[in-house]
Amino acid sequence: MSDERADDEFMAKLTAASRAEQPRAGARAKALAAVLAEPQAVQAADAVVPAVPRGGSTWPLLAAAAGFLLVVGVTGGGLVIKHQQDEIAAAKAAADQQAAAAQVQLDTLMAELAAQNERVLAIQDAVQNAKDDAARAAALARLDEAKRQQLATMARATSARSAAGAAPSAAKPASRAACNCTPGDPLCSCIP
Repeated sequence: MSDERADDEFMAKLTAASRAEQPRAGARAKALAAVLAEPQAVQAADAVVPAVPRGGSTWPLLAAAAGFLLVVGVTGGGLVIKHQQDEIAAAKAAADQQAAAAQVQLDTLMAELAAQNERVLAIQDAVQNAKDDAARAAALARLDEAKRQQLATMARATSARSAAGAAPSAAKPASRAACNCTPGDPLCSCIP
């Protein structure tokens, strides 16, 4: 409190000295009058507003700061979790889309494989019903080509099945061993 009294007394002496030496007119006089009026306004405002006690408790400030940090932490944590969930959902959607495309490709290959199986059966019937050796040899050549295409399609279907994540199905067409019999041999079991 003694510091405030000393400040008030100093301001009062300064104001009195400044008024005694006040210039008579002009911009300098107006500026000095404005400067001298300011400390008086501050003193009047100090008289109206009660003084805030110094050295008060810091607990309210610490509680407010802790609350602010808590709100910021919870909000930031929530945003991080939301971002991670969005990334996981996007990755899952991309994986589902790839699996669906692979399944469509697998379905197409399985339909192609079924058509090739029917063609192989038709060519095998043509080999059995051939009238002469030349027709039988031509039918066997077509049969070998059809079986080669069938095996290639089965390999593509197997890779597509693994890409689609599907379990291998038990309904695979039966592959036969290569036929080494002479054409027209009645005891040969590999020619149907």
